[in-house]
Amino acid sequence: MKQNNKKNKFSYPYLFSPITVGGYHMANRLVALPVHTGFAQTNGNPSPWMEALYSRLAASGVGMVVVANAAVSHDGAVSRFNLMADRDELLPGLTRLAEKIKQNGAIACLQLNHAGRFAKTKRPLLPSPIISTNLFFNMESLKYFLHFFPFEKRFKLTRAFIRQIANWRHAMTAEDRERVMNDFANAAVRAYEAGFDMVELHGANGYLLCQYLSLFTNKLKSDSGFGGNFQGRVAFPLEVVKSVKKRLPENFPVGFRLILREWVPDGINLPEALAFASLLENEGVAYLSASVGTYNSILSPEILKKMDKPIYLDADVKKLTAKVNIPTIISGRITTPSQAEALIRQGTSDLIGLGRSLRTDPEWVVKAKTSCEKIIRCTNCNQCLKRVILEKGFNCRLWPKSYQEKTVLEHKMLTRNRK
Repeated sequence: MKQNNKKNKFSYPYLFSPITVGGYHMANRLVALPVHTGFAQTNGNPSPWMEALYSRLAASGVGMVVVANAAVSHDGAVSRFNLMADRDELLPGLTRLAEKIKQNGAIACLQLNHAGRFAKTKRPLLPSPIISTNLFFNMESLKYFLHFFPFEKRFKLTRAFIRQIANWRHAMTAEDRERVMNDFANAAVRAYEAGFDMVELHGANGYLLCQYLSLFTNKLKSDSGFGGNFQGRVAFPLEVVKSVKKRLPENFPVGFRLILREWVPDGINLPEALAFASLLENEGVAYLSASVGTYNSILSPEILKKMDKPIYLDADVKKLTAKVNIPTIISGRITTPSQAEALIRQGTSDLIGLGRSLRTDPEWVVKAKTSCEKIIRCTNCNQCLKRVILEKGFNCRLWPKSYQEKTVLEHKMLTRNRK
């Protein structure tokens, strides 16, 4: 994408230059990335805390806000506190979310997801049953996963993980695939009816669309039409894209969260991801948001070390940006405006994704514009991730103590009988 070199009154002219994404004008290159909070009500509606969070993110000055991880199916939620978009009765809550974002001047985007084998259900959906070599690696990754948590939490987590793996025995049927494609399309229509400006399909983090692309989780034969070679493995996620776009107005943008590296045996690598990116562009996807890793890889010491480095995705995303002619979003430990400015200026990416950085310091954009205060940087301590995995809700140790305590109480209220 061509960059706007015209200077403006800010210190970061590239970062605060306009761009068009999916037909929408963005005043700057900043996107509030989807970060799963585990703060929806147990019926799938957004909680008041969640509504306030997205309202603040939109008011922070970013050009676009992506609401994280709305499950498209009853069996596609990763948490009991998952935002849902699987039925019409949830439209009022989704409408409130879209309104709060748009009222504060940002483009509103809803990320749609099916968690596949990571879903909290007795019969998770997955391309093919787990095999012995996969089982060994999953058990190895469990060791790193458990070391991530205090000792007193490990027994319960081990039991939950073993139960989950025990359910990875049944491949999706043709009927399952057809139903999930319709679920994605129906959820996208609900997002449109709720007033969202665009949707993003979640094809990363080891969730269902990602599982089909990966040889690690997709062991189907080529004659199935949905496995084996590259063409077979991209078939299902591409069919989901087509199904969604077919049901939406012609100019309604559909973005895609794209995994570049899976970091597991036989997993998704950069060449395959780039080839898939070209196919997504051909299907009319409006933008690509880069991501790496899954729950099977991101907690290993080696990968944790990689992801602790500043801007650890720059080289890969630069290749992605060169490969396609649609906007790309880079993420991965971008903590300062000067880093973000350089990435845009050098053509590494068209947009800057702020995930935990913007949650740690909601004044990130204001400080970038005024340069009057030092930005509070995310230290990558992963406390927020631990809390979400433990179903305690997103919280940051760098927030004021009073707000941390209020957030804890707000999450406890989600399990109270509101009647």
